[in-house]
Amino acid sequence: MAVSDPPGFVRAEAADVDAVARIIADAWCDLDQAAWLVPNRRERRTILGEVARIHVEHALFYGTVEVLRDGTAVAVWFDRHRPLPPPPDYESRLLAVAGSSSHRFVVLGKQLDMYREPAGYEHLAFVAVTPGLRGRGIGRMLVQHHLARLDRAEVPTYADAATNSAREFYRALGYSPTCAVTVPNGSRVCLMWRPVPAVEGGEDCRAENKSSGRTFVAVSAGKMTMARPMKVLTPERSPRDRFGARLRGLRLREGLSQNALARLIRHSPGIVGAVERAQRWPTRELAQRCDEVLGAGGELLILWPVVDKMREASDGRRRRVRRARSQ
Repeated sequence: MAVSDPPGFVRAEAADVDAVARIIADAWCDLDQAAWLVPNRRERRTILGEVARIHVEHALFYGTVEVLRDGTAVAVWFDRHRPLPPPPDYESRLLAVAGSSSHRFVVLGKQLDMYREPAGYEHLAFVAVTPGLRGRGIGRMLVQHHLARLDRAEVPTYADAATNSAREFYRALGYSPTCAVTVPNGSRVCLMWRPVPAVEGGEDCRAENKSSGRTFVAVSAGKMTMARPMKVLTPERSPRDRFGARLRGLRLREGLSQNALARLIRHSPGIVGAVERAQRWPTRELAQRCDEVLGAGGELLILWPVVDKMREASDGRRRRVRRARSQ
């Protein structure tokens, strides 16, 4: 393994791919999501390792693969300052290594990508530690090493949490849950967002991302801090939830707080927050203004008619209940 940055961290090379993929497969193997991805337990570890190999090879070209010198922990990052292409011949390679399970990897990947922004951040795809060494803070140290570099460059990040313990792991590193994707067997993957840390200053501190040119906002009370935790959204629950999750994703992409977006669209922050949490119906005017301000290219207006039909159906049910009660 080629030496990169002290202390004890190295950047993986092509010769390290198999070892890195094995560590990831060991970490994946007992997850509920893995049980759905590869129902055959006897084949699960092998298939997970081969799929991980595809992604690790891809990260060597489009990101960073960092490990401890002794090979006991790994973190795989993708640089998504620009839209990330899929691995070459991805679906055919998946079919070759995963067989009848290959379509499940494709389905889950597409579900997660629906609620990530196409560009403007780094994505922590995998962090894994050799089973006998978990719980000692090794993974945290490895991730913190890379986050320190991203903070200096003012780059925000996404991560995916497949368990409650993983969610708490990322929370401790400054991530907040944004939405959760439900896998067909009922398990969930939570998307976690970590904005650029705020610097000392006022309530609405901004840091410009030098790579993407965007500005990402974090709320600060005077010293370096992270944005306040956000409610986990469930976009698969209904069209209204999907609209709210997409609105939040677009807002985060542009580095706007709810207060800042509300000022730009001439609405109250409470309305923006309630629409994101699917607690209030969005109007067509709100969808149009958000599209314009967030540069969404009409994406929210495309989602809005289905949401409005849901509102009409809900209003109709309430009217029928009121009539029945009055009789």
